[in-house]
Amino acid sequence: MVLFSHYSNNTGFLNGVLGHDGGQFGVMLFFMLSGFLMSLLYFNQPFNPQQIRRYAVARFARVVPLFVVVVLLSWLLPKLGVSGIFYDIKDGWSLLAHFLLLNGNSVLWTIPPEIQFYGLFVLLWWLYAGQRSLFYLCVAAIIVVLWLLGLPAPERHLGPLLIKFKILMALHYFLAGVLFGLLYRYRQVPTQYRKQGFVFVLLLIPLLYPDIFYQLTGYKHAVWREPFVYAAMCVVFYVIVFLVPDDHPWLANRLGDHLGKVSYSLYLLHLPVLFICLDIIKLSPNFFLIPYLLLAVLSATLSYRLLEDPMRRLLRQRWTDKT
Repeated sequence: MVLFSHYSNNTGFLNGVLGHDGGQFGVMLFFMLSGFLMSLLYFNQPFNPQQIRRYAVARFARVVPLFVVVVLLSWLLPKLGVSGIFYDIKDGWSLLAHFLLLNGNSVLWTIPPEIQFYGLFVLLWWLYAGQRSLFYLCVAAIIVVLWLLGLPAPERHLGPLLIKFKILMALHYFLAGVLFGLLYRYRQVPTQYRKQGFVFVLLLIPLLYPDIFYQLTGYKHAVWREPFVYAAMCVVFYVIVFLVPDDHPWLANRLGDHLGKVSYSLYLLHLPVLFICLDIIKLSPNFFLIPYLLLAVLSATLSYRLLEDPMRRLLRQRWTDKT
């Protein structure tokens, strides 16, 4: 969704109908999936210093190294005379703001909320391990309060540093994923109610794209701050996870597994690949779509095998307590 959105925005593919915040729905699913996996993987583990250390190392090694490399390249390449490829990090203050996870330009905006959620998750884990009733009450209260506040995303300056609190705009998606993770562990849907055809619920998402939704209804919705969008995305997530059989051929195959492995590299590198090829792609966006997708996946695969996965393994081996 993110790739097609940026391709549409930058090339005019399909008159841009897949762009204009269309990729945000992919980010929503990503945030819900993140909360779902954290809940599923860790809430059944004991809450103690050893497990917290393993959790922190695993999360850091998974996200931070490639993020740091991309941020450094974004800052360094313009100084070497290579501009317009990576992300807009012009000076040392912007570089520091990215390293401190205070904000992020372009697609990098999602990384600070993701890592900030990892920190909050430790508190949720602690609550769940000791006071489950209080855990559910706190999660519900956070979601309600965020909606009452209008899901704010305030920005503040700390001297020359710009701080963006986008975690407040996205936290309800993480928390929905956490609750779905608990539901998945304790309330599986009986096999006879799970059908292959439920996969078509994914078609609901393009209908929510701002341009398409406006053409259908005449209403320009607020994307992140629209209650019915939140409800619809939760329904889609629930149906895919709970009602679609695990062996669905569209969702369980070698290509999908590979794309899942390289998805983080693909997310961070697809725009640089697009910017490098943009002048050629604009000559015929329809023709160059497939070559672009293949080149983006190839770049992500190389990044995963040569950089992302080796760094992840190295950090986990060095920092995880072998006992």
